[in-house]
Amino acid sequence: YNLYANNWKDPAYADTFVKSAYEDAAMDEKMKSELMKKGVAYQANWMYVLHEFEDAIADCLAGDIYANDLTPSGDAPHAWDEGWAFYAGSLEGEDGTKSDGVLQYNLANKRGGRMMTAVAGASGTATANVRALAAAKTGRDLIAKEQCEEAKASMASIKKEMVLPLIQGTIEYAYKADPKSDYPCKYEGDDACLKEWGEGWAFAAGALPLIDKCDSKVAAMVVANLGVTSPITAGKETPETKAGEQVKDGYVKVKQQVESVFGCLGLTCREVGEWTSDGNVPAGMEACTGSGGGGGGGGSDDTPPPPPGKNKKTKKTDIDEVPIIIVCVIAAVLLLLSCCMFMKWRQTEARLNELQVAKGGTMA
Repeated sequence: YNLYANNWKDPAYADTFVKSAYEDAAMDEKMKSELMKKGVAYQANWMYVLHEFEDAIADCLAGDIYANDLTPSGDAPHAWDEGWAFYAGSLEGEDGTKSDGVLQYNLANKRGGRMMTAVAGASGTATANVRALAAAKTGRDLIAKEQCEEAKASMASIKKEMVLPLIQGTIEYAYKADPKSDYPCKYEGDDACLKEWGEGWAFAAGALPLIDKCDSKVAAMVVANLGVTSPITAGKETPETKAGEQVKDGYVKVKQQVESVFGCLGLTCREVGEWTSDGNVPAGMEACTGSGGGGGGGGSDDTPPPPPGKNKKTKKTDIDEVPIIIVCVIAAVLLLLSCCMFMKWRQTEARLNELQVAKGGTMA
């Protein structure tokens, strides 16, 4: 929160963002709508999700994970549960497949489908949501065990997945808002793509303080291309941009500049993906490679190492096999000894028969 409040030079930055759009009588209604509803969801609520996870960790560090509100269940780390509740909302259904939500979970699914980063490429749950839920469950268990420092890592993982769809949205709507791109504006009569411009700025504003922390020049470039005239850009020096003149440097340049901070944000080109429409990727919207060519030096495509739990499971399997191998070896040795003893007995019996014959008789 402090990073965002200081970057916007406004402790009520999210409130200012939403109210400024609401109170601007001259603003296009479609742009106003996008700025307001996305400002509430992806700035105000976005930060509150992190607040709840931080609250749970603070309770844990204070030595009492039950210091939060009284709850019917009593023995659940309530603040951590609230973090995920505000992440997903109440409209996704019990298994998270209804796609009726309006908060972070639904945002990740929408961006994941369009950027080909859902579990089935263009469909299914966003991989960002899969990873975020896994981290939330891990953190919940760590909080319950009062492993406070370890829970911080789970929160960091969740935050990264919350940043991802904002970056995906910034890239997608830089393309859609660019008057020079080949994207047809969604609404008839909106030749300036004002709705798309509003969406692009709403997504960019949600991630802007983090981008600025990584590279202030990249952040300034994003503001200059997508920023809607102040007071919504409070704390940002933004020249007045007229409708039809947004994304002045072109969507490709904006995309490349944003890609240049992927590594700093903990993202990879593969995680961000590429915007696809009807199976086609517009020129310049291809996924970056992380090599610096065309991708602006984005994050590496390297596949992350398997989680610690998987390694532990493999190790446990190796240990379980050792007794089996030992038993097999012992059995083989005993079998060999038995064979040797049997052969020795047969040789002895044959020798005794020979001696008996020599004396004029045979063995029974």
